[in-house]
Amino acid sequence: MKNGVLRYEFKPTKEQLKLLDWERVILFHFGIRSFYIDHCDRDNQKMSLSAFHPKSLDCEQWIREAKDAGFKYTIPTCKHQDGFANRPSKYTEYSVKNTLWKDGKGALV
Repeated sequence: MKNGVLRYEFKPTKEQLKLLDWERVILFHFGIRSFYIDHCDRDNQKMSLSAFHPKSLDCEQWIREAKDAGFKYTIPTCKHQDGFANRPSKYTEYSVKNTLWKDGKGALV
């Protein structure tokens, strides 16, 4: 205690310090809402699975661009707050498995 103030000193763990090396991380936030540009986040409007059909989607291109821009790490969104899963899921019917995209067998992650 100094001048009546209790002070704490925290030292980061090795794992926390390692995260600082990441420097630049890119988040890929893509999903069914990308096909409903008139909807607002959390507006509770229905979004039909039939709209999700990215005909020329190239996720490898996303990675190439991220690398070229100097990003070391990427984080893909696996499931959005709207419930849509970017991979076939046995836990929800609201996923790519019930879309036309790659006959329901595609996965963004």
